[in-house]
Amino acid sequence: MVTGCGTPRFACFMVGVCQDAESLPAEQAWVRSFWQDLTPHAISTGGYVNALGDVDQDRVRASYGKKYEQLAQVKAEYDPDNVFHLNANIKPA
Repeated sequence: MVTGCGTPRFACFMVGVCQDAESLPAEQAWVRSFWQDLTPHAISTGGYVNALGDVDQDRVRASYGKKYEQLAQVKAEYDPDNVFHLNANIKPA
């Protein structure tokens, strides 16, 4: 919880855990449903990039915010072939 900004604020980190692969779809559905239910009450829906599970570009962009374009420029210079892409990927500009 973050304090000192007038109202208490919380960060929510959801993790679905299951015992076997067959249980994974139901667990994913539960976590995604819970996230959707919380979203209307959120101040923002950015994210902690290292906590992203199913990574899609919209979530990656939201996590980096205004810095995404600058990071894409750096990526274009130092990794133009996108060799390092097995993460919450920033595509080269």
